[in-house]
Amino acid sequence: FPVGVSEEVTLQATAHFTDGVQSNVSTVAAWTNASPLRLNLSSQTVRGLSAGPATVTVSYASCIATSLIAVSTIAFETNYSVIAGSLFGASAVAWASTEGWTNFQDAGLHHMRMPIDLHTNTMMDSFFWNTYDAYVKTAQVYGVVLYGIANPRNTSTNWPSVTFFTNSFMKLVRRYDGDGDTNDMPGLIYPIRRWEICNEVQYHDSLSSSNEWYGLGKARYHDYLTNSLVAIGSVNPQVELLNGAQIAPPSKAIMFEGTSTLWNAVMELGTGCVGAVSYHDYDAFLEADRMWDDLSSLNISNKTVWISEADMQWAWEKNTSLNQDDNARLLSQGFAYALAKGRCRIIAASMRASGGDPAMVQWGSLVDPAAGYRRQAYYAFRKLAEKLDYHT
Repeated sequence: FPVGVSEEVTLQATAHFTDGVQSNVSTVAAWTNASPLRLNLSSQTVRGLSAGPATVTVSYASCIATSLIAVSTIAFETNYSVIAGSLFGASAVAWASTEGWTNFQDAGLHHMRMPIDLHTNTMMDSFFWNTYDAYVKTAQVYGVVLYGIANPRNTSTNWPSVTFFTNSFMKLVRRYDGDGDTNDMPGLIYPIRRWEICNEVQYHDSLSSSNEWYGLGKARYHDYLTNSLVAIGSVNPQVELLNGAQIAPPSKAIMFEGTSTLWNAVMELGTGCVGAVSYHDYDAFLEADRMWDDLSSLNISNKTVWISEADMQWAWEKNTSLNQDDNARLLSQGFAYALAKGRCRIIAASMRASGGDPAMVQWGSLVDPAAGYRRQAYYAFRKLAEKLDYHT
């Protein structure tokens, strides 16, 4: 959890006994500060000293628990009921580095996508849960709410059965929905209430055999989607299901690929097949006029739209003379314009792209992929978040 420099926070330790009894043991437990340069610890109260990650350990009887604390000089909101309504986020390989998370903190971004692959050999054992629990707990430290993505994956041309995928998905929802039952992840503060099924799913006729979705097919995707919707309704109706993110507005996808996954899902399964809409766009103004016209045609313009990957890389692909000042200008114009269209959330496509990504992806990155410095577009996005977040 976060603590500001000079801020004092009183910690609490709760013992869970085998007979089901819970007891507050804060005053009798032993507290240990592993980061004295970051924190001052007095009894169970910590006071932030300098910015950075810190660790406090508490022991009682034979049990030990550790808490990760982010000490920051940045004023940022951490109340879940507030930040769940934030308009902004970013995609990032933030798990492996403190730098990735602190960029979110500095920019005031509160949403990040967490993809989880499910295939027929997936074992939801302690290793699986420990891996994703760690992501969730670290996100909580930095004031970030995760947006879940469940991706079925084929193994030796065998896609997971609808039953297997749905049961696995239900376990994910139960683990992170925050409904307070015994299935919840211990220490869950920021529940995951939005789940996308099949990120950037494709099944058009010209799909290459090397594409990750090759062989899936429309019928199987629709089965995954409809059964996931039923599963969510039975587990926690507060959780929202989203379509596999549509690349570009549906009418554009139909023009270039002959089909649209979002259009087909709504037309064949009904407007209630998703609770909110997800699409990706990387062009000027995020093609918002076209997208909202399509939503109106589908009679789903009342749903919240998540532009779950957004930047200006297609603009650069059309005109490679564009520089980073242009990137910042186009991003500011496009993101603000899309927000003005209606109920919308925007997740920047890449906080820091990889050096192995295509040139246009690297150009659109908020942080320079090689040198790691924050580009003009980063500061433009930070200013948008500062001025526009939580406005409706």
